[in-house]
Amino acid sequence: MIKVLGASGSLDKNKECISFLVNQTILIDAGNVMRALGQDSLKIEHVFLTHSHFDHITDLPFLIETHFERRERPLKIYGLNATLEVLEAHLFNGVIWPRFQEIDHPKLGHPMLEFVEIECDQTLQIDGIDITPISANHSIEACGFIVKQDNQGVLISGDTFENPQLIDYLNQDPTIKTLLIDVSFPSSMDKLAQQSKHLTPARLMGMLEQLERPLTIRPYHLKPAYETEILAELSGADFAPWISKVLETGEQLTAQTSAMSMEQMTLAPDYSSEEKLASLLKIAQALSAETHLEKLLEMILEQAMDFSNADAGTLYQLSADRQELTFTVVQNRSLNIKMGGTQTPILWDNLPLYLENGEPNLKMVAALCALDKQVINIPDVYAADAFDFSGTRKFDEKTGYRSVSMLVIPLLDRNQELLGILQLINKQDPAGQAIAFSKQDQQSALALASQAAISLNNALLIQQLEDLFESVLSTISKALDEKCSFSGAHVRQVAELSELIANGIDQDQSVYEDVHYSPEELHTIKVAALLHDVGKITTPEFIMQKATKLERVTDRIETIGERIEILKRDAEIRFLDAQLQTPKRDENALDALQKTYQDEVIELDETYDFLKQSNTGNDYLSDAEIAAIEELAKRTYQKNGETVPFLTPDEVLNLCIRAGTLNQSERAKIMDHARVSLEILQSLPFPRKYNRIVDIAANHHEKLDGSGYPRGLRAEQLTLEDRILILADLYEALSSQDRPYKEPHPLSKITQILSSMANDGLIDKTLVKFFFDSGLYKEFNKRLKPSQIDDIKLTIN
Repeated sequence: MIKVLGASGSLDKNKECISFLVNQTILIDAGNVMRALGQDSLKIEHVFLTHSHFDHITDLPFLIETHFERRERPLKIYGLNATLEVLEAHLFNGVIWPRFQEIDHPKLGHPMLEFVEIECDQTLQIDGIDITPISANHSIEACGFIVKQDNQGVLISGDTFENPQLIDYLNQDPTIKTLLIDVSFPSSMDKLAQQSKHLTPARLMGMLEQLERPLTIRPYHLKPAYETEILAELSGADFAPWISKVLETGEQLTAQTSAMSMEQMTLAPDYSSEEKLASLLKIAQALSAETHLEKLLEMILEQAMDFSNADAGTLYQLSADRQELTFTVVQNRSLNIKMGGTQTPILWDNLPLYLENGEPNLKMVAALCALDKQVINIPDVYAADAFDFSGTRKFDEKTGYRSVSMLVIPLLDRNQELLGILQLINKQDPAGQAIAFSKQDQQSALALASQAAISLNNALLIQQLEDLFESVLSTISKALDEKCSFSGAHVRQVAELSELIANGIDQDQSVYEDVHYSPEELHTIKVAALLHDVGKITTPEFIMQKATKLERVTDRIETIGERIEILKRDAEIRFLDAQLQTPKRDENALDALQKTYQDEVIELDETYDFLKQSNTGNDYLSDAEIAAIEELAKRTYQKNGETVPFLTPDEVLNLCIRAGTLNQSERAKIMDHARVSLEILQSLPFPRKYNRIVDIAANHHEKLDGSGYPRGLRAEQLTLEDRILILADLYEALSSQDRPYKEPHPLSKITQILSSMANDGLIDKTLVKFFFDSGLYKEFNKRLKPSQIDDIKLTIN
C-alpha cells in the first residue's frame, strides 16, 4: 500500500528525509523523492504535506522543475492553509525558486503546479484511496494523515508531540491497522522534545497506554545522532507488546506489515529461522501476486537484496537461444542506481555462456553459475583469482564503489531448467560495512530463488500466452486479408485509430479530465478493435468485395452490354431489310430509315451508359431513375429464337439499389457479421482483465438511439469505450481508400456525415467534437490521400 522513500528525522549517510509513496501518483511529504524515483517522479500528481518544515519539502522544487517540460498533468500540492502560505511566500516565491504556480507549460499553455488547501477531518478520495488529514501537535500548524484502501488504514502521525486526538482516532476506527508515529529524540532529551514538539519513547508510552486495542506501531523520524539511544529504549520490555520494528527507508507497507523484533534490529542483522520462514512466505506471496513481467523481475532482485541485506545486485535472464545471459535488472543502493525492469534500459553487452571456440565460459562467475546450476559464494572478489572480474573492477574505478562479497544463485524452474541468474553484492553489517555472505545466507537465498523462479516461470508463461493471443489476432487479420482485399487492413487501422482516441482521452485535461485508462484497459480497447469484425469470416466473399451492384463472380454489366450489342444488331438488320424494300429513288424515305436507325443506336448507347453509371453505386438513385430501370425491364430481345426480357428480375433488383452496391438481403447478410462476432466472442473464455472485450467489439454498429445492431442498445447501455470503437470504425470506413465500391471521402464530406449522425442522436456528440477539436484526427491523416485533406466542416448543434 505504501512505499517508504524516506523515514529519517534528518539527513546523514544512508539516511533519507520523510517521504511516503502511496501509489505511483500520490506522495505524502517530499523529503526524498528524486533520488528514490528518478524518472518515475513524473508520475507523481498529488503531494500531501504534513507541514512546511524543510525536511518534509526538500524535493518539492526538484519534483516540479526536473522534468517540467515532460509533464502531462499538473502537480497538485495539498496542505493546510498555513503550509501553502509558507510555500508561496518562502519557496516558490521567485527568489528561492521560480513561481512555477504561475509559469505556463510550453506545450499545454497552463501552469503545472497547483496548491490545494485541505482541512482536518475532510476526506479526499483519489484513485480509490481515501486520505484524511488529522490534527497534529507540532511547533507550527501541522497535520497527519489517515490513508485507507479497501477499508484497511494506516495512520501517519506527522511531526507531533503528545496528541490525545490521535489516540481517539485509533480507538474509534478499527479499520486503522498500522500507526506510523514520530519519535525524534531519546527520553533524556525531553526538554528539547517539548520545545520542538516531538515525541520521545517515554512520551510515546504515555500515549500507548491509552490505546484500547492492539495494532502495529512503527516509529519513524528518528534523529540520526540519537538513533542508537532511541532504539535501545524502544527495544525494552515495556514496548514489546506494541513495537517490533522502527520504520526504514525502502520498506513496502500494507495495512498489516510483518516486522522483525527490535532486539534483532539493534543487536544482530540476521533473522531467526522462524522469522526467515515467515519473511520468505511473505515474499513468496508478494511474488506470486505480481504477473507484470518487468515489475516482477525488479521485485525479485529487490526482495533478494532485502532478504540477504545486500547493497547491490544483478538479475540476468537466459537468452532465447540459451547461449547468453542478458542483463535484466541492476540495482545499487549506495550509488542510487536502478536500471532495467521498469527503469531505464540496460545497454551493457550480454554475457556469453560459451567462448568463440565453443568451450564453456568458466572465467565469468555468472556464466559458470548458469552452466553448473550451483551457488557460488565469493567473500572478496578482488582476491578471487579463478574468475575474471575486470568488468567489476572497471565499474568500481568509474564509480568509486568497492565490490567485496558476491553471492551468485541460479534461478531454476520445477524441471531444473535455467531461467536466469541472481547475483547479490556486498552484504551489509549493522554499521553498513560490506561483509561476506554466510552459509545461512546461501540456504536462504536458494529458498528465495526457488520461490522467485516459480513466480518468474508463471509470469513467462503468462507472457507467452499473451504473445500467443496477439499472434492469433494477427492470424485473424491475415485471414480477413486473404478473404477480402481490404477487411484485414480495415481491422488493423480501426485498432490503430481506437488506440489513438483512447490515449488522447487518457491524456486530456479538459473534456475527459476525469477519465484515465490503465495499460490493461488500453490493451483491452485495442484487442476489441482487432476482433470487432471477426464475424466477417462467415460473410460470403462476393458480398464483402461487391464493387458494383451487378457483381457476383464477375460484373454482369458486361452481359447487359452484350445484350445492347444484340439489340443494335437487330436494329441494323431491321434497317437493312427496310432499306432493301424501299425504292432507291425515294431518298426521303431512305433518309428517314437511316435517322431512325441512328437514333435507336444512340438511345441504346445512352441506355447502356445509364445502366453502367447506376451499377457503380456512387450516386443516390432518384425515383425517376428507378422508374426508368423498371421501364427498361419491360423490353425484350430475341435469343435462340425466343423472346426474352432485356433485364432479369435479379438484375432489376440490384440495379434499383438506391445507394451503395448491396441489395437488402446482401446488406442483411453483411450486417449479420456483428451478431456472428458477438456469438464467437461470447464463446471464448477471456481472462477477467479482458472481460470487456466482448461488448466493446460487438457494439461497434450500435447507435445511441437504439437503431443500431445487433442488440439495439441505447445510449445508457453504451460505454465510452464502445463509443470510441463506433467512431473509429465509422471514420476509417468513410476515409478508406481501398473500398472497391466507393471513392474515398474528403475530410469536409466525412465531417458533414459525422456531424449529421451526431445531430441525429446516433453517435456521441462530445466524442466527435473532441476527436476533431483536439486535433487527434490529424494523426490519422497519414492514411489519407492528399486529395482528401481539405477544410473540415464540423456543424454539431
